[in-house]
Amino acid sequence: MSPMQKESAYLHLPTYTAGIFFHIGNFLAIAVYLLFTLAVIFNFQIPIESTTNLIVMILAAIIFIAAICGLALFIKRLAKKELRDLSCADDYISNLLCTIMLFLTTYSLLTLQFGAAYYVIMALLFVWMPLGKIKHVLYFFFARYHLGFFYGWRGTWPPKKAIQYDK
Repeated sequence: MSPMQKESAYLHLPTYTAGIFFHIGNFLAIAVYLLFTLAVIFNFQIPIESTTNLIVMILAAIIFIAAICGLALFIKRLAKKELRDLSCADDYISNLLCTIMLFLTTYSLLTLQFGAAYYVIMALLFVWMPLGKIKHVLYFFFARYHLGFFYGWRGTWPPKKAIQYDK
């Protein structure tokens, strides 16, 4: 996963970095959604004190940076011909849904009001998740678990060096 081992990454470090921020922001925004939704379901009051407010502001700032990165990646995909040629509708829909979700999460965190637009975009995102490109959000952790458990259990991961015998 090192960017220096991937030609598509080390030749485009700003894009790679924006992608990392975009992914981190998406995971944080989904965690915020789950936290605030569970608080509503279980009628749990989230205390907003001076320290908590600072945490909320930092979280909103990180998610906002991720939203800017997502918007930049979307614009780059539209602007560069070679990226447009590689892109399909799913690429645009997934990026746009995630970017809008990040902007709405930032706004909701700053105002502490999670309105209808926020919940509509989250519902669309969760409906699109198993259908579109962003299904890796659902399968990433299961795939990592399977890779580590299954191959590690069989003693085949990581690959061992072959023993050299002299003749």
